[in-house]
Amino acid sequence: MALLPAQLAPLEEPAAAPGGLRGLRRPGTSGPPLQKSHEVGAVSDSRGIGPASLGLALAACAAQRCRARTVRRAAAEAEETGGLPRRILLGLAGGAAGLVALKRFAIDGPPEFDPAPASLKGKTVVITGGNTGLGKESAVRLAKAGATIVLTARSEEKGRKALADVKAASGSSDVHFLQLDLADLENVKSFKQRFTKESYGEKIDVLMNNAGVMAIPERKDQHEPTFSLHGRGVLTLRGQETKNGFEEQFGVNHLGHFAACLNWSS
Repeated sequence: MALLPAQLAPLEEPAAAPGGLRGLRRPGTSGPPLQKSHEVGAVSDSRGIGPASLGLALAACAAQRCRARTVRRAAAEAEETGGLPRRILLGLAGGAAGLVALKRFAIDGPPEFDPAPASLKGKTVVITGGNTGLGKESAVRLAKAGATIVLTARSEEKGRKALADVKAASGSSDVHFLQLDLADLENVKSFKQRFTKESYGEKIDVLMNNAGVMAIPERKDQHEPTFSLHGRGVLTLRGQETKNGFEEQFGVNHLGHFAACLNWSS
């Protein structure tokens, strides 16, 4: 079947409009005809907005958006320059708060422990190495709580002096001293017998193994430090020893306290 080209009805050309313009209208349509504008290529409908008016509206919107962006950019630049001192102050304040927190938690530590007065009444506490440091401070606080305190130290002279200091600081008279040398196992073995002979020696409720030595600089006995070079170039320094021949730091900090606990429990 042969396809015939569709025949379109020709546009009707009504009478000339005023001003020499002619309107165009398709057959069968109603309403005013499309009219040509004086400007080249512009066609508008007398019932709505034409392309020229639409273009002007779009241009106005674009200009308004451009002005808004300019205002926002200017405000951001003003905040950037005007907010610099405020940021510096905030940074300094944050650094100061960090230093305070560091001192409070890392240096000072948690709140100090002070047992309530008379809360340890009737308790006997033995503190090794109680003539100095943590041992001495612990003796003061526990004595304030009403405990019977027994300080031990290797040196009789230093122990007696610490005894007087603890009594004066705590206000308690129930503080005592008994010599103990953890570097001498014979002295450790005799401690129980000497302790039970005292008026306070009925029992021990708390044994605070506080004594200890560290980084001993030189030997105390008659022997000089000896050095020996081995085949592999290893340098050996012979350190201090206890009276029983053990390395002094290990003998005092560990073996002496173990022996004291075992001797008391036997």
